[in-house]
Amino acid sequence: MGIRALPLIAALAGLVAVVLAMTNQQGAPRSTALAAAHSVSITDGGFSPSSITIAAGDTVTWTNNSSSPQTVNSLLSGTDPNFFASGFIYAGNSWSRTFVNAGTFSYKPPLQI
Repeated sequence: MGIRALPLIAALAGLVAVVLAMTNQQGAPRSTALAAAHSVSITDGGFSPSSITIAAGDTVTWTNNSSSPQTVNSLLSGTDPNFFASGFIYAGNSWSRTFVNAGTFSYKPPLQI
């Protein structure tokens, strides 16, 4: 093997390392999508934005920008694994939920006290 072949071998070794890093231990492609963070503002007028699209693994943070305590509660049954309820979120505070499943998750308008 001549000196000219060494850069080619080094380049191929680097390519193999990249391909291995992009697969799981069973050799299947690893997902390259990263979880995203989304923000929703709670105001006296409701949620802003009123609708967002998320993927499984994304986190949504609701921040109470009103002057009174608010809540974020799903419309699902409490026994549904996708059910969520924030409890009171006081003015200036936030509450987050990471969604592990894909789907449409509706929630009630803010509870104003």
